[in-house]
Amino acid sequence: MTVGNPRCWWCGAAASSGEHKFKRSDLVRAFGDGAWRGPTAVAHLADRVLAPQSSRAKGLKFEKSLCHSCNTARSQAFDRAYDALADYIRDSGDYVLSTGILDWNDVFGDAWQDGMELLTRYWVKHIGCRLAQVGAAISPGMIEFLDGSSNLRHVQMGLEIREDVVAVMGHLADTHGESKHSLWLGPAMGHVDRSSGVVVQMTSHTGINWLRLWYDYDFVDPTGSVSFGDRKVELPRGWSIDPTSVVADCRVCRPEGYDDE
Repeated sequence: MTVGNPRCWWCGAAASSGEHKFKRSDLVRAFGDGAWRGPTAVAHLADRVLAPQSSRAKGLKFEKSLCHSCNTARSQAFDRAYDALADYIRDSGDYVLSTGILDWNDVFGDAWQDGMELLTRYWVKHIGCRLAQVGAAISPGMIEFLDGSSNLRHVQMGLEIREDVVAVMGHLADTHGESKHSLWLGPAMGHVDRSSGVVVQMTSHTGINWLRLWYDYDFVDPTGSVSFGDRKVELPRGWSIDPTSVVADCRVCRPEGYDDE
């Protein structure tokens, strides 16, 4: 958590900007600009609290941990690369879901490797803001990668298709007429160094619809890798909950008598 006079974790200048937890272009693309009101309004679920939001809501941003320059001009190319992926998932997601193949050439064209590397930097920037939010020590290796180093260190990440999300999105759309779009930010789980009281390891995930990016960060271990470095990526299919049980436990279908614990 940021206290005192926060500094930009990337360049060290005064922190005046908070990165979106969910990219605002994703929110607008999926749900419109807002405000979202009424019984069918888009909601942000955090700590089991559903709060009506708009795409500009403060609660959808991390605490201020970047300077304006780093969060805009300096990382603009990263944002554009992510937008290209999000547009592709919106337009061609059914194909990716059916084949289990994500072809970066379909997303970025012949310059697919450059696009994929910029996209990776977008996710590293997101992870850095998440680390700053929980008071973690951010490795110089991450910053060097954002500054152009080709060597990703201290972060391992991968992409997967979440079948439980596919099931719940399909059920809500087909049975309840809800949007087929969803955005995800997983809980942060980590390890605190006892001598310093600083978070030095963290694992979490973020996702758009059924496509999930998982990541592990380790301040001590310099190992870094991605599972999606080749042009054609075969996406593993996973779930934390049996997809059929997700649908069976739908709270809209069973508004009463549902045990939240």
